[in-house]
Amino acid sequence: MKENITAIISFLGGIGWGLFGVFILFDEGINEDSFFPILALLTTAISIILYVLWTKFGKREFSELDRMDCENQLIKLQIEQKELKKKLEE
Repeated sequence: MKENITAIISFLGGIGWGLFGVFILFDEGINEDSFFPILALLTTAISIILYVLWTKFGKREFSELDRMDCENQLIKLQIEQKELKKKLEE
């Protein structure tokens, strides 16, 4: 849930940052002094928006290898837990 909220805030911030850059662009126009700052502003805004969209608003999908690793760790912990219970019973 935290990832989704953070993704939505980032997405809206990226849109706001982009609109701010477009507003500055139309208000002042492009001249030699403002070209690189406006380019950097719009590049970061587009990057933020695309990153959030590509990660599907914070929904992380695990690969098959990651799932298998988690299952292996769970099985190891269950085995260790059973061994500890046997030792405590003795």
